[in-house]
Amino acid sequence: MRMPAQSAWGKLDTTGTRVSLSSGARISSVRRPPHDTSNASAFEACFSSASVCASVHLVASPTVAVQLPATDWTDAMSWIARTPPSSHVLADPGHAWKYGTSVRVAGERDVYLEEVKDVALALYSRDVAMRVLGRIQDAAGFDSITPERALALAHQYDLDYLVIDHDMNLPLAYRNAQFRIYALSPVLSPALSKQ
Repeated sequence: MRMPAQSAWGKLDTTGTRVSLSSGARISSVRRPPHDTSNASAFEACFSSASVCASVHLVASPTVAVQLPATDWTDAMSWIARTPPSSHVLADPGHAWKYGTSVRVAGERDVYLEEVKDVALALYSRDVAMRVLGRIQDAAGFDSITPERALALAHQYDLDYLVIDHDMNLPLAYRNAQFRIYALSPVLSPALSKQ
């Protein structure tokens, strides 16, 4: 009996014979790992979606591990993933296609707006479409957002963190070579920061 394995991009069975994918992802390669000759059902597959290539390893188990590439974006999202689960993030609305993965996937937190997915969901409901349109309009000019505008959006939409690629006059919570994460809520302490 084949046990299907789920990943963020699709479904694989242990023989590698049936694959269904979503979100335009493609399998770029499937092979047996050279280090494991003892397990007949072991294989590696590389899924490509936008600029991300995530390796999927399945070894005699329906459990799948997805590892995103090590980039400044995934490093920032690792920090976001350690914030309280109720945290809400303000990031560039095009972050998923610009950086290869979304805040929702890599950071495991809700995000103010994800251009591709949120617009697609808006097709199914006029109410959702109007809310998404409002958020698109409110986030217009994100690349030149001011601290005052970020704080106004945080107040209006209950946002906790801003992820951006330049310095701003806001409380810094975390930074790496490319990204800065700012606390937008007055109760959040940047005590966890790495500067």
